[in-house]
Amino acid sequence: MSLPPPPIITVTAHDSAAVVAMLESRLDMERALEFKARVEDVIDGGATQIVLDMSEVTYMDSSGLGTVVSVFKRMPSGGFHVTGLRPNVRTLFQITRLDRFINVYATVDEAVAAFRRA
Repeated sequence: MSLPPPPIITVTAHDSAAVVAMLESRLDMERALEFKARVEDVIDGGATQIVLDMSEVTYMDSSGLGTVVSVFKRMPSGGFHVTGLRPNVRTLFQITRLDRFINVYATVDEAVAAFRRA
C-alpha cells in the first residue's frame, strides 16, 4: 500500500486573498507541473487575488519560473503578488525582469495590504 505524496502547497484565506504557500524548497522541472495544477485549482475555485508565498523556495529553474509566469497570466490584472523571495530566487526575478511585471513583497501581510489599497 502506497501513501499519497505530501502536498506541494497549502492554501489559506487572508482577507479577500488566497495565500498559496509553496511547501517544497525547489520549484523545478520535477515539481512545476504539480505546482501549476494545484494553483490552477485555486484559480478555478474562484480566487481573484492570490499571494504566492515562496519563502520556503531556495531553488527555482526555468520550469518553475515559467510556471509562475503561467499562473500570473491567468490572474486578472493586479490579482497576483509574490512574497518571501530568497536572495537567489529574487535575483532570478530581477535578471528576467519579472519583478517589473509581478508585484513582489517581503511578507504576506504587505501583499494583502497592497490588495486592499488597490
